[in-house]
Amino acid sequence: MRQDVSKLYKQLSQLDPDKDRFMAMQERRKELLEPLMTELNPKAYEVQLIELGVELQDINSAMFDVMYEDLRSRGAKPKRSEAATMNGYGLKSVSYSKQVTEMILRKEDKYVYAQAILNMTLSAARIHSKLYEKDEALALKHLENSWKEYDWLSKFMKEYMREQKIERPEDLPPAMGEPYRMMLEMVELLPLKIAKLNA
Repeated sequence: MRQDVSKLYKQLSQLDPDKDRFMAMQERRKELLEPLMTELNPKAYEVQLIELGVELQDINSAMFDVMYEDLRSRGAKPKRSEAATMNGYGLKSVSYSKQVTEMILRKEDKYVYAQAILNMTLSAARIHSKLYEKDEALALKHLENSWKEYDWLSKFMKEYMREQKIERPEDLPPAMGEPYRMMLEMVELLPLKIAKLNA
């Protein structure tokens, strides 16, 4: 029932261009779903908890993106409180991504969830690279964490393709092809950016 209401809020928020109303609806979705993550028995409701975690990861990612784009469009450095709020959404999304991935990797049929892992890990890597930090060392650390996400994902996808007997990226399911190519590109390019910042 709560998931149905959350999905309704999601549909409404996608139709509403107002940023404040969008954020308010996402907050309402979080209020509905977050308690279920501790209320449900993981042994009895494993699949439901995975679905909830994916949805909460997506909610926090969307809130991070809205704040990030709003701050960037203003062309000014964010206030400390704004940066903390934005980073908070981003790190919460990353946390849910890791939590759900751990649940999936314990399952015998983990490769059934390969699309979810691909999407969530790409989102986590993207968020790490956009977290705001004044301190250059911390900003560099976020970039390194971003690369670690891409690197881990590339290894997981190799395992997935081997298990599914997929020999070429072109043979991946259609929805996975473009994200997979983007992952390969970032695995190659991000170390160059990190090396340049370290120089």
